[in-house]
Amino acid sequence: MGGETCYVDQGTLFSSAEASFRFRAKCVSAKKDEDRWIVEQQGLPGVCDHAVGVFDGHNGKPASRYVSENIVGMLKRELEVLGVDFSVLLSGTKEETEPRIKEVWANQLDTALKNTFQRLDTTVKQQTDSGTTATLLLFRRGAGTDLEVKVAWVGDSAASLYTPGEAKGTRVTIDHRVTTEYEQQRVIDFYDQRGGGTRLVNGDRRLYAQATADVEPSTKVEHVHVQEVLSIPQPVVENTNKTEFQKKVAESEAVSFVGVYVDGDGNKLSDNKRLFAKNGSSYGVTRSIGDIEGARALICEPEIKNLTISSSSWFLIASDGLWDAIPMEKAHKLLKTTKDLEQAEKKLFFEVDKARKFYSLSADDTTIVLLDYSVGGDKAEAGMPNAKSSSCCIN
Repeated sequence: MGGETCYVDQGTLFSSAEASFRFRAKCVSAKKDEDRWIVEQQGLPGVCDHAVGVFDGHNGKPASRYVSENIVGMLKRELEVLGVDFSVLLSGTKEETEPRIKEVWANQLDTALKNTFQRLDTTVKQQTDSGTTATLLLFRRGAGTDLEVKVAWVGDSAASLYTPGEAKGTRVTIDHRVTTEYEQQRVIDFYDQRGGGTRLVNGDRRLYAQATADVEPSTKVEHVHVQEVLSIPQPVVENTNKTEFQKKVAESEAVSFVGVYVDGDGNKLSDNKRLFAKNGSSYGVTRSIGDIEGARALICEPEIKNLTISSSSWFLIASDGLWDAIPMEKAHKLLKTTKDLEQAEKKLFFEVDKARKFYSLSADDTTIVLLDYSVGGDKAEAGMPNAKSSSCCIN
């Protein structure tokens, strides 16, 4: 990947006689420098011990930069709005504080995460046209060697889990794309409720220059066509006496559909279905933060999942720069053949590089964050520093 900008860091989140938790994170900016990642050792004291996130921006880098820099702090403020007093949460003996912490983890934290994603979405839309995926993992050390994990995500920066000795790994997140069955059904239901079930199937719509950005540069067509899979007409909203921000929202809400790009003869330029808005903007994801020009069915509400890890395990969180190059099953096989974070990272990036060179995979920013939770003794490697707070934040 010569000539590309690379950002890498590694460290130890914690290490004890019972277990250790280490990370290695790397971002290779091959295209637009829109990816970001964070590793926060402190997390939210009294709520979670560590926070790790991956953010894949699109249409510019302001959204991913803003979200990566503010998501943890904003989550703390949203917890405070819900009545969580961090000074009280941590006061007293462990026997006194543990029930309070568990209550926040099980209940208020989910609400605070949803409110945080919503607030981030509103703020980003007021500042920029760009958007971003967001996959945030919160870790809390439980009883014994238990590691409690809460995952909140929008978009397709997927997270997976691999336990050494198992035949295959586990997908933690499900991509929010129109190709995901329950997301496609959510989009259909969304418009059914607003459009009375009116659908145009396999229609043909012509989009102009603003749509060409999503087509490979080698595809030289004056007008880009779209084959509609689902189209829901919406009434045009009168823009009189509205602010520019309100006008933009009103315009983007007028009509939406799911479709794929085709050439003038109706041949598909890509099999990837996208969610289109009336103005021609299209997105490969069905959930994101920002994207003011996106369709109304492009929402910012995160899915949230809880896990409890009791044995040695690896986490792999990555932007689609990795997942478009290799399937998750192959990534797990590569992890199975190594016990070293740096070696694993190199193997994964080698596969990305190979896909670009030999399989015509288009260049894309690629972020990979690997986490190694080792049970059974002090596993911290010599020369690997204790992490404080790390991120890929390039202005």
